[in-house]
Amino acid sequence: MRRARPDLIVTGFRQRAAAVVAEDYALPCATVCLRRGALRGMRLDGNARHLVRLASSARFDDTPIDSRVAVSGFLFHDSHPQAPGRGPSDALLRFLGAEPFIALLPGSTPVTQATQYVRHHLDAAEALGLRLVVQRTAALEGAAVDAPHAFLADTLPQDWLLARAAAVISPGRIGVVARALRAGCPILAEPRTRDDHDHARRLLALGVGAALDPHGPDATSVRRMLTERLLLPPVRERCAALAAGIAMEDGSETAVDIIERRARGHYPPGN
Repeated sequence: MRRARPDLIVTGFRQRAAAVVAEDYALPCATVCLRRGALRGMRLDGNARHLVRLASSARFDDTPIDSRVAVSGFLFHDSHPQAPGRGPSDALLRFLGAEPFIALLPGSTPVTQATQYVRHHLDAAEALGLRLVVQRTAALEGAAVDAPHAFLADTLPQDWLLARAAAVISPGRIGVVARALRAGCPILAEPRTRDDHDHARRLLALGVGAALDPHGPDATSVRRMLTERLLLPPVRERCAALAAGIAMEDGSETAVDIIERRARGHYPPGN
C-alpha cells in the first residue's frame, strides 16, 4: 500500500521532534506558539521551509523578529464575551450590583501567604471605594478571606469581567493580557516569570498598564499603582484605542490563511 505523503506538518512549539521529522523528510513545517518568549528556545536556523506562526498581535508587540515568523494576531476561543455559558452567576451579579470593581486573576503559580496576598489587594480596592472580584485558583490555595467587599470564586467569566472592571491585576500571562487588551481594561502586572516581565514591559511602553513586584505587594503600593498609573482617563482612552485596533484583527482567519498558503507553497520565508 502506498503511503500518503503530507503536504505540511503543523506542530506546537514544545513538540520539537515534529520539526526534526519535517526537516528529515524535506516537508514544510508550521510551528504555532503563543508567546514571543517561546521563540528564544526555538531553532529557526538551518531549515528555510520552517515557518513559525506567532499567535500574538503586532499592536501589542511590534519588536522585529526572524523573517520566518508570521504574526497572526491573538487567538480567542470564543466569538463573543457573552457567549452561552460565559455569563456571570446570579451571586456575582448580586455582589456587584452597579458598584465599580477590580478583578484579581492570580494565575496558577502558588503565592506565599495567600490570605495576606488577597487581603492586601482587598484593602487597596476598599480604600478606593472599589469591590474586589477574585478568581480562587491554585495560586491561592488555603486563602480564607471573608469580607463584604470581596467575592471569591473558583470559576469566573473573565471576558465579562474584563469588559466591566476598572482594572485587572494579574501576573501578566499572555492569555489574560490578550483578553484584557481586547476588553480595553487597564492591567496591573505582578510578573513572576520571564515572559510575564516581557509582557509587563510592553504594557508600560503602550501606556495601558503598570507593574509591581509580586513578592512584596502591600495595600499601599497596590493602591498607589492603581491611583497614579491606571485609574486615569488617559489610560482608559489608550486602552480603548488599542482594543479597537485588536478588534479589527482576526487571528483565527489569518492563522488558517498562513497555514494554507504554506501548505500550497505560496508562503515563502519573509512574507
